[in-house]
Amino acid sequence: MFDLDGTLVEINQRILARGLLLAGARRFATVVPPWRFRSTYGSALAAARANTTDRTNHEVFLLHLMERTCRPERIQFLMKEFAAGDLGRLQTAFTPVPGARETLAAARALGYELVLATNPLWPLAAVRLRLRRAGLEDIRFRFISHSEVSTRCKPSADYYRELMHHSRVSASECVMIGNDPDRDAAATQLGIKTFLLAQDGRRQVTSAGNDPILAIGTLPDLLEWLVACRLARAPGVVN
Repeated sequence: MFDLDGTLVEINQRILARGLLLAGARRFATVVPPWRFRSTYGSALAAARANTTDRTNHEVFLLHLMERTCRPERIQFLMKEFAAGDLGRLQTAFTPVPGARETLAAARALGYELVLATNPLWPLAAVRLRLRRAGLEDIRFRFISHSEVSTRCKPSADYYRELMHHSRVSASECVMIGNDPDRDAAATQLGIKTFLLAQDGRRQVTSAGNDPILAIGTLPDLLEWLVACRLARAPGVVN
Protein backbone atom coordinates (compact mmCIF):
# COMPACT_ATOMS: atom_id res chain seq x y z
CA MET A 1 0.00 0.00 0.00
CA PHE A 2 1.53 3.27 -1.15
CA ASP A 3 0.65 6.62 0.36
CA LEU A 4 0.35 9.39 -2.25
CA ASP A 5 0.99 12.90 -0.90
CA GLY A 6 4.64 13.37 0.03
CA THR A 7 5.43 9.81 -1.02
CA LEU A 8 4.60 9.54 -4.74
CA VAL A 9 3.87 13.23 -5.40
CA GLU A 10 5.36 16.35 -3.83
CA ILE A 11 2.95 19.02 -2.61
CA ASN A 12 3.55 22.72 -2.16
CA GLN A 13 1.20 23.18 0.79
CA ARG A 14 1.30 26.97 0.59
CA ILE A 15 0.15 27.06 -3.05
CA LEU A 16 -2.45 24.35 -2.45
CA ALA A 17 -3.97 25.85 0.71
CA ARG A 18 -4.18 29.36 -0.74
CA GLY A 19 -5.54 28.10 -4.06
CA LEU A 20 -8.16 25.87 -2.43
CA LEU A 21 -9.51 28.67 -0.27
CA LEU A 22 -9.64 31.22 -3.10
CA ALA A 23 -11.18 28.82 -5.63
CA GLY A 24 -13.61 27.42 -3.06
CA ALA A 25 -14.74 30.85 -1.90
CA ARG A 26 -15.52 31.78 -5.52
CA ARG A 27 -17.24 28.51 -6.39
CA PHE A 28 -19.44 28.41 -3.28
CA ALA A 29 -20.12 32.16 -3.11
CA THR A 30 -23.84 31.69 -3.88
CA VAL A 31 -24.34 29.48 -0.80
CA VAL A 32 -21.58 30.51 1.62
CA PRO A 33 -20.41 34.11 2.16
CA PRO A 34 -16.77 34.25 0.95
CA TRP A 35 -15.61 35.61 4.31
CA ARG A 36 -17.06 32.53 6.01
CA PHE A 37 -15.89 29.88 3.54
CA ARG A 38 -12.59 29.15 5.25
CA SER A 39 -14.18 28.19 8.59
CA THR A 40 -17.06 26.33 6.92
CA TYR A 41 -14.72 24.32 4.71
CA GLY A 42 -12.36 23.63 7.62
CA SER A 43 -15.13 22.33 9.86
CA ALA A 44 -16.47 20.08 7.07
CA LEU A 45 -13.00 18.65 6.51
CA ALA A 46 -12.62 18.06 10.25
CA ALA A 47 -15.97 16.23 10.29
CA ALA A 48 -14.80 13.94 7.49
CA ARG A 49 -11.52 13.25 9.31
CA ALA A 50 -13.44 12.31 12.46
CA ASN A 51 -15.99 10.13 10.65
CA THR A 52 -17.05 7.04 12.61
CA THR A 53 -20.39 6.46 10.85
CA ASP A 54 -21.35 4.12 8.01
CA ARG A 55 -21.46 7.08 5.64
CA THR A 56 -18.54 7.71 3.31
CA ASN A 57 -16.20 10.58 4.10
CA HIS A 58 -17.56 12.39 1.04
CA GLU A 59 -21.14 12.09 2.32
CA VAL A 60 -20.13 13.37 5.76
CA PHE A 61 -18.29 16.31 4.16
CA LEU A 62 -21.30 17.23 2.00
CA LEU A 63 -23.82 16.86 4.83
CA HIS A 64 -21.72 19.13 7.03
CA LEU A 65 -21.64 21.77 4.28
CA MET A 66 -25.38 21.43 3.70
CA GLU A 67 -26.12 22.08 7.35
CA ARG A 68 -24.15 25.34 7.24
CA THR A 69 -25.28 26.89 3.97
CA CYS A 70 -28.33 28.82 2.84
CA ARG A 71 -29.01 26.57 -0.18
CA PRO A 72 -28.12 22.98 0.76
CA GLU A 73 -29.66 21.57 -2.44
CA ARG A 74 -26.86 23.26 -4.44
CA ILE A 75 -23.94 21.79 -2.50
CA GLN A 76 -23.57 18.49 -4.36
CA PHE A 77 -23.69 20.19 -7.77
CA LEU A 78 -21.16 22.85 -6.75
CA MET A 79 -18.86 20.22 -5.25
CA LYS A 80 -18.82 18.28 -8.53
CA GLU A 81 -17.97 21.46 -10.43
CA PHE A 82 -15.27 22.30 -7.91
CA ALA A 83 -13.66 18.85 -8.16
CA ALA A 84 -13.93 18.67 -11.96
CA GLY A 85 -12.81 22.20 -12.79
CA ASP A 86 -11.31 24.27 -10.00
CA LEU A 87 -8.99 21.60 -8.61
CA GLY A 88 -7.40 21.18 -12.04
CA ARG A 89 -6.22 24.78 -11.90
CA LEU A 90 -4.22 23.98 -8.76
CA GLN A 91 -2.00 21.48 -10.56
CA THR A 92 1.12 23.60 -10.05
CA ALA A 93 0.97 22.65 -6.36
CA PHE A 94 1.89 19.06 -7.30
CA THR A 95 5.21 17.85 -8.74
CA PRO A 96 6.66 14.37 -9.38
CA VAL A 97 8.86 12.63 -6.81
CA PRO A 98 12.12 11.54 -8.50
CA GLY A 99 12.32 7.76 -8.57
CA ALA A 100 8.69 7.16 -7.58
CA ARG A 101 7.69 5.65 -10.92
CA GLU A 102 10.73 3.38 -10.95
CA THR A 103 9.96 2.26 -7.40
CA LEU A 104 6.41 1.26 -8.35
CA ALA A 105 7.73 -0.63 -11.37
CA ALA A 106 10.29 -2.43 -9.20
CA ALA A 107 7.61 -3.38 -6.66
CA ARG A 108 5.44 -4.83 -9.41
CA ALA A 109 8.43 -6.70 -10.85
CA LEU A 110 8.95 -8.28 -7.43
CA GLY A 111 5.43 -9.69 -7.57
CA TYR A 112 3.61 -7.10 -5.47
CA GLU A 113 0.20 -5.79 -6.43
CA LEU A 114 -0.22 -2.05 -5.88
CA VAL A 115 -2.79 -0.30 -3.72
CA LEU A 116 -2.98 3.50 -3.43
CA ALA A 117 -3.49 4.34 0.25
CA THR A 118 -3.98 8.09 0.14
CA ASN A 119 -5.79 9.76 3.04
CA PRO A 120 -9.38 9.71 1.69
CA LEU A 121 -10.49 13.30 2.12
CA TRP A 122 -11.01 14.02 -1.59
CA PRO A 123 -13.05 12.35 -4.36
CA LEU A 124 -11.47 10.12 -6.98
CA ALA A 125 -11.18 12.97 -9.51
CA ALA A 126 -8.84 14.86 -7.15
CA VAL A 127 -6.74 11.73 -6.57
CA ARG A 128 -6.40 11.17 -10.32
CA LEU A 129 -5.30 14.80 -10.77
CA ARG A 130 -2.41 14.21 -8.37
CA LEU A 131 -1.50 10.96 -10.13
CA ARG A 132 -1.36 12.82 -13.45
CA ARG A 133 0.88 15.50 -11.98
CA ALA A 134 3.12 12.76 -10.56
CA GLY A 135 3.37 11.14 -14.00
CA LEU A 136 1.67 8.01 -12.66
CA GLU A 137 -1.74 8.18 -14.35
CA ASP A 138 -1.08 4.98 -16.31
CA ILE A 139 -0.08 2.91 -13.26
CA ARG A 140 -2.65 0.21 -12.51
CA PHE A 141 -3.67 0.00 -8.85
CA ARG A 142 -5.69 -2.86 -7.41
CA PHE A 143 -7.57 -0.36 -5.25
CA ILE A 144 -7.49 3.41 -4.70
CA SER A 145 -8.79 4.88 -1.46
CA HIS A 146 -10.78 8.10 -1.84
CA SER A 147 -13.57 9.91 -0.04
CA GLU A 148 -16.37 8.42 -2.13
CA VAL A 149 -15.66 4.84 -1.00
CA SER A 150 -13.91 5.24 2.37
CA THR A 151 -15.57 5.71 5.76
CA ARG A 152 -12.43 6.33 7.83
CA CYS A 153 -9.27 8.45 7.58
CA LYS A 154 -5.67 8.08 8.67
CA PRO A 155 -4.39 7.58 11.34
CA SER A 156 -7.36 5.44 12.43
CA ALA A 157 -6.57 1.73 12.53
CA ASP A 158 -10.05 1.24 11.04
CA TYR A 159 -8.85 3.02 7.90
CA TYR A 160 -6.29 0.26 7.39
CA ARG A 161 -8.83 -2.44 8.24
CA GLU A 162 -11.15 -1.02 5.60
CA LEU A 163 -8.29 -0.77 3.11
CA MET A 164 -7.35 -4.42 3.63
CA HIS A 165 -11.00 -5.41 3.24
CA HIS A 166 -11.26 -3.61 -0.12
CA SER A 167 -7.90 -5.07 -1.21
CA ARG A 168 -8.85 -8.56 0.01
CA VAL A 169 -5.65 -9.13 2.00
CA SER A 170 -4.65 -9.69 5.62
CA ALA A 171 -2.05 -7.73 7.60
CA SER A 172 0.57 -10.42 7.00
CA GLU A 173 0.02 -10.21 3.24
CA CYS A 174 0.70 -6.52 2.75
CA VAL A 175 3.14 -3.72 3.52
CA MET A 176 2.58 0.02 3.92
CA ILE A 177 4.86 2.67 2.42
CA GLY A 178 4.51 6.35 3.31
CA ASN A 179 6.24 9.38 4.75
CA ASP A 180 4.14 10.42 7.75
CA PRO A 181 5.17 8.96 11.14
CA ASP A 182 1.68 9.53 12.56
CA ARG A 183 -0.69 8.72 9.71
CA ASP A 184 1.26 6.07 7.81
CA ALA A 185 3.05 4.36 10.69
CA ALA A 186 -0.37 3.80 12.28
CA ALA A 187 -0.57 0.70 10.07
CA THR A 188 1.87 -1.02 12.44
CA GLN A 189 -0.94 -1.15 15.05
CA LEU A 190 -2.44 -3.96 12.98
CA GLY A 191 0.87 -5.73 12.45
CA ILE A 192 1.40 -4.36 8.93
CA LYS A 193 5.07 -3.98 8.07
CA THR A 194 5.64 -0.31 7.31
CA PHE A 195 8.39 1.68 5.58
CA LEU A 196 8.66 5.45 6.08
CA LEU A 197 10.57 7.54 3.57
CA ALA A 198 12.89 9.85 5.49
CA GLN A 199 13.84 13.21 4.02
CA ASP A 200 17.02 13.49 6.09
CA GLY A 201 18.54 10.20 4.94
CA ARG A 202 18.38 8.55 8.36
CA ARG A 203 17.85 4.83 8.78
CA GLN A 204 16.12 3.09 11.62
CA VAL A 205 14.43 -0.22 12.31
CA THR A 206 12.02 -0.76 15.20
CA SER A 207 11.34 -4.35 16.20
CA ALA A 208 8.11 -5.96 17.34
CA GLY A 209 9.40 -9.10 19.01
CA ASN A 210 11.88 -10.60 16.56
CA ASP A 211 10.06 -9.18 13.55
CA PRO A 212 11.13 -5.68 12.35
CA ILE A 213 7.81 -3.98 11.69
CA LEU A 214 8.84 -0.36 11.09
CA ALA A 215 11.72 0.75 8.87
CA ILE A 216 12.81 4.27 7.95
CA GLY A 217 15.09 5.12 5.05
CA THR A 218 15.49 6.41 1.49
CA LEU A 219 14.11 5.13 -1.83
CA PRO A 220 17.14 2.85 -2.42
CA ASP A 221 16.64 1.47 1.11
CA LEU A 222 12.99 0.87 0.27
CA LEU A 223 13.85 -1.36 -2.68
CA GLU A 224 16.15 -3.47 -0.51
CA TRP A 225 13.40 -3.66 2.12
CA LEU A 226 10.80 -4.78 -0.43
CA VAL A 227 13.11 -7.55 -1.61
CA ALA A 228 13.64 -8.69 1.99
CA CYS A 229 9.88 -8.67 2.68
CA ARG A 230 9.24 -10.55 -0.55
CA LEU A 231 11.75 -13.23 0.35
CA ALA A 232 10.40 -13.53 3.90
CA ARG A 233 6.77 -14.03 2.93
CA ALA A 234 4.49 -15.25 0.19
CA PRO A 235 3.52 -12.73 -2.53
CA GLY A 236 1.64 -9.80 -1.06
CA VAL A 237 0.06 -6.50 -1.86
CA VAL A 238 1.83 -3.16 -1.55
CA ASN A 239 -0.68 -0.81 0.03
